Amino acid sequence: MKPKSGFTLVELLVVIAIIAILAGIVIPNVPKYINKARATRAFAEIKGIDLATTKMLTDVNRTDFKSGFFDAWPAGGNLVDQLEMYQTTFYLLLRKGKYADSDVEWNSGIALNPEVKRKLGDSYMDLQKDPWGNLYYVVPGPFNYPEYRNTDGQYSVQFRIYQPDLSVPGGVTSDVSWNVDGVTLVTDPDDPNAEQFNVGYPASRKQITYVWSTGKNRRSNQQFDDGYDPSVDAAEVGLDFKGGGDDINNWDGDSSWVTFYN
Repeated sequence: MKPKSGFTLVELLVVIAIIAILAGIVIPNVPKYINKARATRAFAEIKGIDLATTKMLTDVNRTDFKSGFFDAWPAGGNLVDQLEMYQTTFYLLLRKGKYADSDVEWNSGIALNPEVKRKLGDSYMDLQKDPWGNLYYVVPGPFNYPEYRNTDGQYSVQFRIYQPDLSVPGGVTSDVSWNVDGVTLVTDPDDPNAEQFNVGYPASRKQITYVWSTGKNRRSNQQFDDGYDPSVDAAEVGLDFKGGGDDINNWDGDSSWVTFYN
């Protein structure tokens, strides 16, 4: 009878050591891979929103959401005040098309142009929450209308390409801190533990929509100046416009936010 064979103690210890080494390499990187996957999904969904809104405008023969798409829109307030209204409106339009204004969440101060409503499809995209459990922000463009001119006669756009690299042209070069929703954010090139934010170049003012997710910190790093309210002195536009971080958007062609998932 052949004696039973098995692993020696040394062989078992070697196998256990190999497994431990592999686990030590893989486990710490799991959150990074999860966040990268979420970022990839968010970026894909944002592209989907772009395509869906373009299809919506094509169906109703409009070039943007300001060319007779709405017959009425609540006036007053700056961009920050209206973000939630934009968000709700576009979620309903994407999900329900011509039936959007029949939903109980539809703002009664907003009126679709009758011709637009007649030509709209039933649904354009079943948009859900972003990968971090928040709703996407959607703001209609473009920003090349007279009401968005500053005192120099230039068109102003309240969205920028944010660069975490402080050497990027067009951004701040010194240490800066600012307050967002009661949280002080600090950029300090000498502090590896500080959140490194920088203001890059403005987004294109010609975009049909500006779409973004608040990213993994679930807090919008977009800070908007009240100067974008036409009722406020246009000379104030952009003075307090700082932000950045991990917001994932459709106007950053270089995808600089990806560095926050490495």
